[in-house]
Order: sequence, then structure tokens, then C-alpha cells
Amino acid sequence: MSKKTKDYDSLVKDLVAAHDDIVGAVILYNKLPITEYIGKLNKTEIIKIADQIIEFHKAINRLPSLVNNEKILMESRDTLLIVVFYPNQCLLLVKAKQTDIVGRIIHAIEETSQKIQSLLDPRAAYRNGYQFFDQPNDNEIIYRKKPLSPEV
Repeated sequence: MSKKTKDYDSLVKDLVAAHDDIVGAVILYNKLPITEYIGKLNKTEIIKIADQIIEFHKAINRLPSLVNNEKILMESRDTLLIVVFYPNQCLLLVKAKQTDIVGRIIHAIEETSQKIQSLLDPRAAYRNGYQFFDQPNDNEIIYRKKPLSPEV
């Protein structure tokens, strides 16, 4: 198991462990799981759902890649299924109990989603326009030989 897969597994395990309302989660890539099935998930059902969701998404969005993570929320009487799409055809499936505090579950998924995105594309953190550069030391700064203004 590669380090990246272990990172994905730990993110999914943390998400499920941190919230009692989240029943299970898995990350899929090309319709195959790249993480363990965490929690109570029926593997066959989830793969069928993922296949249908990917086909549906391809039919609606004919774009080669997504710019932002897109979410689909499906509800039944007692279960929520949240799907987060990533630009490289990777998706996160989260199964949760139907609850009055869906916002907390969505927020937890959003935080996990950002961590997953940073694993998928480390440059994504800089897409918001805030790019941090290392500040040069004094001995690395090259000073100009000309005066800055004509008054000097």
C-alpha cells in the first residue's frame, strides 16, 4: 500500500470516526475504490451507485475536468448519500444517517474534501490567489546599484 493510499485511508477513517451521523465513506477512482470501505457500506451497491453517478455527471458535464469540487446530495427517508467529485474523475462517497444537522456533516465533508484535494493536486492550495513565498534572507537580497528616486 502506497503512502498516498494510506493518507486517503486515514482521511476517510478520521471523517467517519469524528461524526456519529456518518455511517461510512470511500474514495473511488475510475469506479474502483482506492481506500478501504470504512463503516457500513454495501460494496456492490456503492459501486453501482458510483457508476451511475459518473455516467450521469458525464452526460450533464461534457467538460474534460472540473474546476471546483462539485457535490451531489441524495436523500432517502433515513439515509443521506453525499458525493463529491474531483477534477481527476475521483469521487468521495459518504453515507450518513438522516439528521436535522446536515450542515455539520456537509462542513466535515468539505474539510475532508479540501485535504483530499491537496493530496490530489498540491498546487490547488494556491488557486485562491494567496501564494506564499519564502522570504529571502538579508544576504540573499540583491540590492540595486542605482538610487531609487532622482532626489537621492
